[in-house]
Amino acid sequence: MSSQARIAKVSNRLYWLVSAVLLAAPVGVIWAFGYAFAHPDFLLTTFPNLPPETQITPLKSGLVIALGAFTFLPLLMAFVHMRGLFGRYRRAEILTNPCAQHITRIGQWLMGAAGMALALPTLQGLALTFDNPPGARVLSISASSNTVAVFLIAGLLTVIGWALRDAARIADENAGFV
Repeated sequence: MSSQARIAKVSNRLYWLVSAVLLAAPVGVIWAFGYAFAHPDFLLTTFPNLPPETQITPLKSGLVIALGAFTFLPLLMAFVHMRGLFGRYRRAEILTNPCAQHITRIGQWLMGAAGMALALPTLQGLALTFDNPPGARVLSISASSNTVAVFLIAGLLTVIGWALRDAARIADENAGFV
């Protein structure tokens, strides 16, 4: 099997997988909102270090889920561009400027998602404890190795997208000489 045929075959499968994720994600967010309002105490297991004075209400639970959903938007946008890239690859459009743009955008959106993931626990802690008495409010800042890895991979994808853009331009110029 040729390289182009293999790229098209795998990209076709990935195109449909990403499409399924894009369809399922809104359903998951809606379910999470419903669950958060129906069972606000689930946050006690998610945030085990909350001060005992913290009252978990449906409003706070919904706010925590909304913050999580908001930070999920850049990831969804990265998936939209992945779907576009795989759509082009499955049609054997490999070394083109639109493909380079998709790769660059995937990297940029993932970088945004990683940045928001760094801020999310801090914002959620503040949302859960804003009405606690002084001394019982939580302000925590943390970074996981996963978030740092996603940020670095996103940077790599962005640079690869820029390089592919230059390669596509050179390929177009070379095609004009033939």
